[in-house]
Amino acid sequence: GSNIINILLVGGTLGLISNVQVNFHEMFYHNSILLSLTLLFIIVVVFLKKIGRFFGIIFISIYFIFIYLNFIIAN
Repeated sequence: GSNIINILLVGGTLGLISNVQVNFHEMFYHNSILLSLTLLFIIVVVFLKKIGRFFGIIFISIYFIFIYLNFIIAN
């Protein structure tokens, strides 16, 4: 809940101050990756009933790769 309020307040304030341009192609790309990972997470939890060390390392590695590709390589 706090994250949503922060996004709305900061985004709304920024929108009042200057024009905000959104690249919907990148947004679709990011959302599809995050949705796929969420579905994979749900499948792992439903079938294995817990997340062990192996899948924990896999999910954290995928997250770091995602952050690296978005912030390090994109700039």
